[in-house]
Amino acid sequence: MGNTHKRGWQGTFTSLLPFLLLAVSSAFTTTFDGPAPANVSIASQTSSSVSFTWDGVDNPDGFKIWYYRSENNFTSQPAFTEEEAISFSDLTAGTYDFFFVAIHGETYSECAVTSDIIME
Repeated sequence: MGNTHKRGWQGTFTSLLPFLLLAVSSAFTTTFDGPAPANVSIASQTSSSVSFTWDGVDNPDGFKIWYYRSENNFTSQPAFTEEEAISFSDLTAGTYDFFFVAIHGETYSECAVTSDIIME
């Protein structure tokens, strides 16, 4: 029998890793009922950088943004901004998912996700 690809618990775990990290992070904070940042879009992109803009929410204290690179199951440290825009640079080739939440004091909004951003 030839080699076949079997997706065991490891494959399932790694594909769910960003969401598990968010769940663990959320366990230590309170989610508020406010909306997540909306209309997240790429403002510019090069082979190693990407910039995003989005529509904010009412009176946030700021925004928390992080990314997950699927090729090596890497989750970045969160970046914080008070603006409705952010840039990431020095990104290596790969497929990225970016996560955006609004911050209100000690609480966080639902998460907006921009998936499958490919850096080449």
